[in-house]
Amino acid sequence: MTNPKRSRQILIFLFAGGVGFLIEAITIQFGVKFFYSDPQSPRFISYPIALLWTWYVNRTYGFRIKEAPNFVEFFRFLQSNIAAQFTNLAVYFTLTSYVMAMAAAPIWALVIATVISTCVSFVLYQIYAFHKHS
Repeated sequence: MTNPKRSRQILIFLFAGGVGFLIEAITIQFGVKFFYSDPQSPRFISYPIALLWTWYVNRTYGFRIKEAPNFVEFFRFLQSNIAAQFTNLAVYFTLTSYVMAMAAAPIWALVIATVISTCVSFVLYQIYAFHKHS
């Protein structure tokens, strides 16, 4: 049997992450194409922007937290995201450093890294970041 609350959370989580992905993809492509950057450097800009977007959407719409944001909550989200993104960055940097086709087309490396870290982050948000509110 499907849990409507959980289904809604997953859909909003995927929407937030999808837009976060687009933020990262556009920023990376922009950096590589217009600033002749390597494919890794733009992540230092794209990641914080995507992080703030996903936190806001997940807390406000996915987990429907009514209380004002606080440092502890954001820190738990940040910790969860860092753990998931460590996986993302490790996969991304490995693919763009050692797989020539991925270095030439970093968006595919980002796709693979994102799919893996998406699973990790949802689990961590459920059991740690937003656990007391869900």
